[in-house]
Amino acid sequence: MNIRKISKKLTSIMILVTMILTLLLMPGFTDAKQQNKKNDTTSIEAIQQAGNHQEQSMQETLSPIPIVEKSYDGPVTDKFIIKYKTKSASKTVKDKIKNKIKGSKQIKNKHFKNGLDVITTKTKITKEELLDNLKAEGIDSNIAYIEPDREVFLIPNDSLLSEQWGLGNTSNSASVENVSADVVTAWSESQGEGTIVAIIDSGVDVNHIDLKDNIWINTNEIPDNGIDDDHNGITDDYFGANLIDDNGNVEDTLGHGTAVGGVISAIKNNNEGISGIAPKSQLMVLKAFNNGTGFVSDIIEAFDYAESMGAKIVNCSWTSSVESLALKEAMQESSLLFVCAAGNYGTNNDITPYFPASYNLPNIISVTAIDKNGNLPSYANYGSTTVHVAAPGDRILSTLPGNTYGEKSGTSMAVPFVTGEASLILSKYSNMNAEQIKNKIISTCDPLPSLIGKVLNGNKINCAKAVDIEKDIVTTDPTVDEAVYQQPTPKPTVTDDVYQSGTMQVQAVTTDNGGGTSSVIPVPSEAVNGQLEAIIKGRTIHNLFGSTTAFYNYSTNIGGNSTGVSYSLDESEMLFNTPSIKIVTTHPTVGNAKGVFVKTKGKKFFLSAYVKTISGTIRLYRRDTPYGANEAGSTVISAPTWTRIGMKYDAATDGYYGISTGANTSVLINGIMMVELSEQDYALTTEQLLKKFEYIEGIKSANNFRIKSVGQNLLPPFSAWKLGQDYRLLNDNTVQTNSKSNSDSYIIIPVKPSTVYSMKATISAPSGNTKVNYICMDKNKNIISNNDGYSNDNPNGKITFSTTPDTYYLKIYLQTENADGTFTFENPFLIEGDTIPTQFIPYVQDTFYCNYILKSLPNGVRDTIDLKGQLIKNISDPIILNGNSGWNWLHDYGEYYKVQIDNFGIDNNVIKKTNNCTIAINDQISFSSEWWVYDRNALWINSVDHCLVLVISKSLLPSSDLHWIKNYLNLHPITLIYQYEKPEIIQLNKLPITCFTNGTLIIDHAVKEVGVYTQGTGISVPSEKPPIQYMERVYKVNGNNKIPIDISKVHISPNGMTFTIDGALGGEKYEYVYTYDSSLSVLPEVEFTMPENSDEQISGNTEMIRQHTELINTLFAEIQSLKNEISNKRINVGPFDITITQNVNFDLVVTSSNFKDFSSRKFTIIYDPSKLEVIDLCTSTPALELSGNIGNISILENTSGKIVFTVNNPIQQGTTQSGAVNTIRFRPKTSGTTTISYTAE
Repeated sequence: MNIRKISKKLTSIMILVTMILTLLLMPGFTDAKQQNKKNDTTSIEAIQQAGNHQEQSMQETLSPIPIVEKSYDGPVTDKFIIKYKTKSASKTVKDKIKNKIKGSKQIKNKHFKNGLDVITTKTKITKEELLDNLKAEGIDSNIAYIEPDREVFLIPNDSLLSEQWGLGNTSNSASVENVSADVVTAWSESQGEGTIVAIIDSGVDVNHIDLKDNIWINTNEIPDNGIDDDHNGITDDYFGANLIDDNGNVEDTLGHGTAVGGVISAIKNNNEGISGIAPKSQLMVLKAFNNGTGFVSDIIEAFDYAESMGAKIVNCSWTSSVESLALKEAMQESSLLFVCAAGNYGTNNDITPYFPASYNLPNIISVTAIDKNGNLPSYANYGSTTVHVAAPGDRILSTLPGNTYGEKSGTSMAVPFVTGEASLILSKYSNMNAEQIKNKIISTCDPLPSLIGKVLNGNKINCAKAVDIEKDIVTTDPTVDEAVYQQPTPKPTVTDDVYQSGTMQVQAVTTDNGGGTSSVIPVPSEAVNGQLEAIIKGRTIHNLFGSTTAFYNYSTNIGGNSTGVSYSLDESEMLFNTPSIKIVTTHPTVGNAKGVFVKTKGKKFFLSAYVKTISGTIRLYRRDTPYGANEAGSTVISAPTWTRIGMKYDAATDGYYGISTGANTSVLINGIMMVELSEQDYALTTEQLLKKFEYIEGIKSANNFRIKSVGQNLLPPFSAWKLGQDYRLLNDNTVQTNSKSNSDSYIIIPVKPSTVYSMKATISAPSGNTKVNYICMDKNKNIISNNDGYSNDNPNGKITFSTTPDTYYLKIYLQTENADGTFTFENPFLIEGDTIPTQFIPYVQDTFYCNYILKSLPNGVRDTIDLKGQLIKNISDPIILNGNSGWNWLHDYGEYYKVQIDNFGIDNNVIKKTNNCTIAINDQISFSSEWWVYDRNALWINSVDHCLVLVISKSLLPSSDLHWIKNYLNLHPITLIYQYEKPEIIQLNKLPITCFTNGTLIIDHAVKEVGVYTQGTGISVPSEKPPIQYMERVYKVNGNNKIPIDISKVHISPNGMTFTIDGALGGEKYEYVYTYDSSLSVLPEVEFTMPENSDEQISGNTEMIRQHTELINTLFAEIQSLKNEISNKRINVGPFDITITQNVNFDLVVTSSNFKDFSSRKFTIIYDPSKLEVIDLCTSTPALELSGNIGNISILENTSGKIVFTVNNPIQQGTTQSGAVNTIRFRPKTSGTTTISYTAE
């Protein structure tokens, strides 16, 4: 256990280091008023704190030459930057200036690529005076513009004791969540490898132990040989370049550049000091500041050098209130990314711009600073449109010259955070250009409420997101399982053996929802968190009628009156996107029956249909033969609205099945379906069968489904919602907006019909009646009702409501009021039942996705996924037979034709033999091995030569020509499915699903896929998958990490088979989850085994509580022992780093807090005698004391680097003393930083 951490709270002595008034006189120190005061100056000032340099005003505009001014009242200088109209004019003008212009001394041979020169005059003159001289010589027409070569100032800042809070490390994190730059997480993906970052500053200590291995080296230059080996015009530029003297001396005498460089690229894991944002990047050192001053021309030359030598990113921790056209053009013409400081004046850059940060260029990103609490410091400039991002910049620990460290503040320190982030991005995405990197930084920011209105979109950088890491999302196999949204799967509270002591069986298909849309199953309260085991059983529904339209085409009169009957398709009455069948009978006493022949002998069936009566009555109907015997039917009903009816039948013979109407009737029929039943299904009631067998067309099996286990809270966090463009996601469970009457943020979740739910949220709004509302939706997500939900002025703390009998989904959405202000929604909560916990319960989920087709046959055989994760395939995949399948002519059998496919490729031995078959009328023919079935159509495989044989009725064809058979099969393809003799077993990567106490299990129609983005097209859903109906979420996939995409940026095509994403790039990989039209497939049957809270479970928990109690008692005893140890033994404090200035004295104050006794204490102070000299051991006395007894202070030792003293100050028993004990004065021998440590024993 860390005694130092505990001692912070329990120690009897608190030793404080106090810098007295003399520190206020140190160079570079300014108070808040100076920081907030803006001077009109020509300088570009270092951004740590505003300095106190006084410069004359140069608020001037840059105009094309010539400018005719006779009075020269402007600022004077002896250095000017000249921009030529053409490069060819450069030499001529240079010569004339050198030989003719009054006062000309030299033209500096700077290394510019864009036609610039720097002229130095013998005396200081104004720009206007120089322009008149140029005009007099007649050479002004060759010049684009002239501007003063402005001075640049770097001002050093204070150093304080601190830690690297901005990195987001666990031990020294920011005071407020989501304030750090989340650098530590980003390191798992990128550390800046292979990138070169240029810093234009005061130089860098290239020998610093935390930097030296990351300093860029010019391998074409031999160091210190006095020769320009690479012929770039700069001698010995081995570690970078000194653009002031055009040599390689990049020594940092100020410390500013070394501090900036440390934030970017300090070495990680070297057991020294700190770590930079991009600890494997290389620093190209470009010195353009000497003793705190420099010139624009040197900075422009540094730009050119950086670009020519391979850098892609430039750190610009300086700013100016005066615009330079030369500087702007140089940046505009460069491919570099410039990371620029917003300024340290506490002013709004939108109103009063600072440069170069305020240049509106695509390769400039403007940066301001935030402190540990996520707030803008008083000195930090801001601007809701011109300042792009904020980064940690207050009290940032970094490297200083001489292998030392210190803390600095200002937007100067925020800029290298963003520079480092750019390096991380470039390292991972090496083909990105400057603008793309800038956009990546901005688009992956986190919004901070404190920055809204101060920084673009409230942006605070997030390095982890910038390199495509989302900490809260756990990567899983995209084909089978799903990540937990917010928290990991709960750990078992006792051993797994306890969980196996009790189980509960749940049949998904017996729930209210049936198999059609989604099954929502409550987890019993007696179940506990733990592993949920599921056996997934295949399911196939085969509509033997095919569809309503097919029934209409194939049906015939099977009973009643056949005259005076109108039988038609009515397109004015649509259901399931299909016209309804309309039957009108005019006979006064006899109705009509329509039906089709289906082979049913020895089988059980279920017949259903949606009916609507305009007049008269209707029922379902069955007969052996048309107008024959064995008549059967359902209840006769009159239904003025669409009503679903059904009847089940155990057939002794084949027969005709359909609809029977009453006399003088007008009725509508749609959604007519006939399915074969297993023995198990036949035992269900008609009402249960109607729920289980939703209407489908053709043949459909369980496919593209998911099993999702969620906790007690049914509402996913806001990070999974579709948020409107005006909403800001502050964290997973909090969103904020300033928009009025906004309702475009929502989520759709499956629920149970006729069920009570309770909902609440935490809402902060400028007015009442701000709500979380809900919409009830049917199986097809059509709106049933729009309802008021929970509001911020709700007196009950919740809202309770019941879903309607036809509600299968809820759309939960946010509704703001028409009022000015900020609306905040937190902790969404939806629970089944009429009570809701007082404490927020986070949403949790665990999900299994299945993309395999799981089928069943009427004989009860199923495909199954067992507890071992094995897919046991008992049934073949569907085989589609059409006219192009290779049919050959065989025989004419009177009423039938017989054709076959030779060498079909399926061995008859792999097929489980059956003694009967089912024939569907709409071309969906189940397999039969019985070749003798000729009643309508039959299909089998010859056991000798493995030919596939088809017998087809002549009534379906106009001719005996094989061409007509093929043409018919092209229009009416056959689906063939058969049972394997021996099952095929496939091992899946299926994981156990977590069961959450009082949670819910959901089985629904959902797809999870991964696709690669194509520029201009987007992502295409695989052709075998159903179209997108509702996109739930999209993740950008990068290696083992996934980053959620705002759903509002996802745009689905009208056909649902493609979608695009705003800002996506070609080649990027995305994972997406969507739901689809439930009529396109069916759901499987699932048996769940849940862990039960048995007596053994309770016993195990009791034992665990006893063990934990013992552990707590042991820890308490250890804490008490540590208290005693701290009270009676040595206390170590420090070492602490402080900043010193030569000959500027400071006092070290030792204080006590609630101290009971001094008699047993000896105080020892350790310092560096090479840097500090003791001048007074006790400042409370008039004289300078260096030894002996001084009042109540006894000096035991005063040797070089060590002071030992005791305090003679009796304290009355039962009382304590707090306050100053002794004050020792030191005089620094040098400037920089030093270390002091203390012990008290």
